[in-house]
Amino acid sequence: RGSLSSTKLPLSRAEQEKLLAFVREDYIYKSSYPLIAFLLGTGCRISEAIGITWNDVNFDERYVSVNHQVIYKKKNGAVVYFSAPTKTKKERKVPIQKDLLEILRKHRDDTYFISKASGFEVDGYSNFVFINNAGKLKTQHTIVRTFHGIRDAYNKEETDKSYEESREPVLLPDFTPHTLRHTFCTRMAENGMDVKVLQ
Repeated sequence: RGSLSSTKLPLSRAEQEKLLAFVREDYIYKSSYPLIAFLLGTGCRISEAIGITWNDVNFDERYVSVNHQVIYKKKNGAVVYFSAPTKTKKERKVPIQKDLLEILRKHRDDTYFISKASGFEVDGYSNFVFINNAGKLKTQHTIVRTFHGIRDAYNKEETDKSYEESREPVLLPDFTPHTLRHTFCTRMAENGMDVKVLQ
């Protein structure tokens, strides 16, 4: 449990669809739906996704500008966030599909007041897209823990369902934010996207 041994493999199409369908409807985990859809739809690193602000999302031209990342470390038991350049130190504009745009639009409406009221800031960046109920940023650690919870809850439900329907279950492997980045790249390659563009 919680091992990262199987995170090298991307999710299959069936696993990806099952994951999204489960998280979208699940009472406990549906707050993670926008982030998971975003990671699967953009291939961003988790530190980049955490750092995305609403100013980086261009709804009219349908892209997200990835121009920084947010990292954190523990200091005297408290989490301290700071911004850093992206790994390549260059801004990249990642196109966003229409369905992901709608998910983000709804997410913006749902979190608008929490975001505004929190006034949370990291090195001058504020108005973050993916915040927790306190209006602060999640840490990679809590996100990975949530993903483990999603896998366990989904697999239990799917095992029960498949037994009732006398079929083989489609179980989710252990997955991390990096698995979702890997899955995005795999889907794009399957769809015939040029490898150089993908990189």
